[in-house]
Amino acid sequence: MTNDSVRQQLLDDLEALRQSLDHIARTPASTVPPIVDKVVDDAAEKESDKKSSPLNPDNPFLSSDSLSELIRIRNEAEQRAAEEEAQTEDALDQPLSDELEAAFNRWADQALADYISLFERDLRRRLRADFVRLLNEHQKHSPDGSA
Repeated sequence: MTNDSVRQQLLDDLEALRQSLDHIARTPASTVPPIVDKVVDDAAEKESDKKSSPLNPDNPFLSSDSLSELIRIRNEAEQRAAEEEAQTEDALDQPLSDELEAAFNRWADQALADYISLFERDLRRRLRADFVRLLNEHQKHSPDGSA
């Protein structure tokens, strides 16, 4: 296609659009579908004409009694779910607590065993040093110099 044929095609399309819009503008209002806002407003006016409506104005789909019943059921379900969750957490926490307690006891036993062996070695070394010192002092003070 050449530039002239592309331009001519574009002009033809624009002219067809203009004619379609002119035709729509001339169509009588009775054949035009109603606007959504008008339909909704008309329905709201009809609804407000009803004097004794069992519907809750905040929720036009449920009666107040039905809404209250649903709220009660939901609250009970939430309470049961919270209780079950708390029980589940307690059940999960107990084995973990037991395992941590056992691990602590093993660690404490090992640490005590390590420190006791260190204290025992140090105490034996000191006692041996004190014993040797006492022997040396006793030998110095003995009259013949022998033990």
